[in-house]
Amino acid sequence: DFQNDFDTSNPLPIILRDNKLLNPDPNTCSVVLPEGSKILIGCPGDTNSIMYMQPHGRIDTGLKQLEASCNGGSNFISGNSLLDSFALKEISCKEQPKVTVRKTTKCGKDNQHQTYQCGYTIGNVFVWAFESCYDERLYIPSHVKYEIRPHTCTPAPTAPSGNILTGLLEGLLGIVLYILSAVFNVLTSLVAQKARFIELFGTELADVYLRDDNLEPCYLANPFYFATVAEQSGTTHYVNLAPQWKSVTESLESLQQGVQNYVNQGQNSLTVFSGTIGVLTLPTSLGSSRALYLVTFLGSNVCPVPQYFYKVVIADHGPLVFLISNSIAAVPSGVPFCTDLGSDAHSGISWNRKRSFDLCCDFEEFQKKVSYLQF
Repeated sequence: DFQNDFDTSNPLPIILRDNKLLNPDPNTCSVVLPEGSKILIGCPGDTNSIMYMQPHGRIDTGLKQLEASCNGGSNFISGNSLLDSFALKEISCKEQPKVTVRKTTKCGKDNQHQTYQCGYTIGNVFVWAFESCYDERLYIPSHVKYEIRPHTCTPAPTAPSGNILTGLLEGLLGIVLYILSAVFNVLTSLVAQKARFIELFGTELADVYLRDDNLEPCYLANPFYFATVAEQSGTTHYVNLAPQWKSVTESLESLQQGVQNYVNQGQNSLTVFSGTIGVLTLPTSLGSSRALYLVTFLGSNVCPVPQYFYKVVIADHGPLVFLISNSIAAVPSGVPFCTDLGSDAHSGISWNRKRSFDLCCDFEEFQKKVSYLQF
């Protein structure tokens, strides 16, 4: 049982079966394995290892991965003398499993961006949770691709992973680390955010824009969609991160729940693309508009605040497109690349649209704007 059979007071291991992440039954939140079924347990990371709980406390086995067989209930056996029999609740990791991020092909418009696959490596097996098409010049994802599976589970809480900034930016050096640290600082510190808005718009307008709202991190492949702690942890990486206004959260969460309910009803996994379009502009005191970037480094603006977020759900009867305006200001009526089809246009996905500028789009029209998506 994913809710009760693990040591959730400590970092949980990654568990694979047939080279795939072990996932729960969508209704019972448990996994039923035939007796004798083999699983691969891993705690990836240079300084990580599998821990075993004994009556006098946890001991370090020194093992990074272990193949084991189901022996009834939540009990397992292995051929390793260091851990020949155990219950799932008796094992954990020394530290949070390290996410593997690997570059693959070029992507995006005119292949200007870089594909990153984010997941876990256990032994010589790599499993990915999501794939990001990342703009390495502007430090923002163009879009991410992931799979939504049927599930109604709430992953059990696990031990805190320490400084989330360390996890997001681990292994980076030099300019990249400096820029992303600055970006994350603006997104998580209201003081730093206020200073940036004063720099761009002056004190008076900064007070207006941030009086009732603020920017916060948005993970395009949202942890909500993943049934296990391992997958959820894997989504909190900078190649999955874009700035959003807090006031947009309700629309995004309503859409996320609607898509998950749709997947649950159909009992089939679906591929989803979540992405960003454009750069948000806000009025200045001079009557003009200014593009909103979180950081300026050596004269270059980086990490734009997106003008729009979108989600393309690859459903059985054709792609469904949703567009959410990431703005606190009034949005002009009509979006050139999205004719609004109305709330009920995408049959089966219930979405509580709180704002008039959250739209359901015609796919063929929208595809002209994002022709680089690889469906």
